[in-house]
Amino acid sequence: MKIILIRHGETDYNAKKCFYGRLDVSINQTGQDQARQLATKLASCHPDRLITSQLVRTKETASLIFPTYTQEANSSLNEKGFGNWEGKTANQIEACYKDDWQAWLEDPLGYTPATVEPFSSFKQRVLTGIASYLVEPTEPEAVYVFVLHLGVIRLLLSEWFPNYSFWDIQLDQGNYTLLDYQPDKWRVLNWNI
Repeated sequence: MKIILIRHGETDYNAKKCFYGRLDVSINQTGQDQARQLATKLASCHPDRLITSQLVRTKETASLIFPTYTQEANSSLNEKGFGNWEGKTANQIEACYKDDWQAWLEDPLGYTPATVEPFSSFKQRVLTGIASYLVEPTEPEAVYVFVLHLGVIRLLLSEWFPNYSFWDIQLDQGNYTLLDYQPDKWRVLNWNI
């Protein structure tokens, strides 16, 4: 089975470098251009399944890349919730929640500020959500495309490829990552191209 992972197109919150996990915002003009760029890159791709989160930015991106395909929206694949931090930049969070911000910087995967979704819960939710897609397909050459969020894709890649650190995984908007999956065996075919 082939798995294609796509980060949604840019939003205004990306451009402002805000935390915005659960805020449901649209992609901006740059994000639309990135999706169209991906449509060109993936013109010969005919996915057997097209999966998004339930947030509009993934759905809009998927619609521009694969306009004739039906999407499957899965809330388990939504971005990590950042509670009161959402819509704020790092400087704004530090100004409003100084102690929590410092504690989170020291242990971002272990410390959970008030109102923020614990990383352990986020991880369990995403891994449970993805598991149903990773069963032996009736067609071994099936292609599943996932249009998701940076945090979700980082989590998946760091789980499937433990030599990659969550924070070191860089994925540009307008690019995709292609993986080959056989039960319990992963192989990278193209990374962030």
